[in-house]
Amino acid sequence: MIKRTKVSNILYRSQYEANQAKILIKEKINFEYETKILEFAEPLRGGTCLDCGGSSVAKSRIYTPDFYFPDTNIFVELKGKFDSATRSKMRWVTEQCEEDVRMVFMRDNYLSRKHKMTYSRWCEINGITFSIGNIPLEWCRNV
Repeated sequence: MIKRTKVSNILYRSQYEANQAKILIKEKINFEYETKILEFAEPLRGGTCLDCGGSSVAKSRIYTPDFYFPDTNIFVELKGKFDSATRSKMRWVTEQCEEDVRMVFMRDNYLSRKHKMTYSRWCEINGITFSIGNIPLEWCRNV
């Protein structure tokens, strides 16, 4: 069961998201929480197209970013833990969607104990704009 935190009559999925919302509200930032849906295709390994027999097949998926800033048309995904499944999803979303999707991490941790690459380095390699800590206010409003 997901414990949710309520801020201004909106239930957030994590305390981190609720804390970011509090900052945005204090700064009078116009934002939406989990209101937009982006579509992407998840490549399937070992699949076969039933029509043509090809091996390049994918499953249609949807993704709901945490925050959307209408003033800048930027989507932001907040992450505490950045596991392998989420990394794959974010790579597919940012490669396939025309929207500007960015990441904000609670901390710049290593991907795993064995893999000494940081979250920020992974984003740099994959061409994803990111920040550590709080959502940069310049992402939220036209300056």
